[in-house]
Amino acid sequence: MVAMMRLGTDWAPCNSSLVTTVIRDEWGFTGYTLTDFCGMTVWPFSNFAKAVLAGTDCLLSTESQDDFDNTLKKVESVPNSWDAALHKASKNILYMVANSSAMYTDAHSGKDREDNVRVEDMVPTEEAAE
Repeated sequence: MVAMMRLGTDWAPCNSSLVTTVIRDEWGFTGYTLTDFCGMTVWPFSNFAKAVLAGTDCLLSTESQDDFDNTLKKVESVPNSWDAALHKASKNILYMVANSSAMYTDAHSGKDREDNVRVEDMVPTEEAAE
């Protein structure tokens, strides 16, 4: 979970140096990043569009549909960046779910299912390519 604070003048989820450079590039994190609150009417600096463009994947929001729509109109001026950011966020969320125990264990017993095939077993590795 991305911190609910500011880093300098940026809200932490909007800071690409934190969300992308440190978390993903330096630490090698492959899951998805989440912030627990995004409400621009309450905290105007908590802009979900800037957060997604910076690399935050999921935001729990208190925005009304009108506020959400107004923000989307502002980011339509950079459609390629916005589309790429949403694609990457979706990929990160789906990667986490596909590689979690939710996909491979029985919900009641907690034991591995017999029919499980892990995603990493289907994706070719550098070793397999050689």
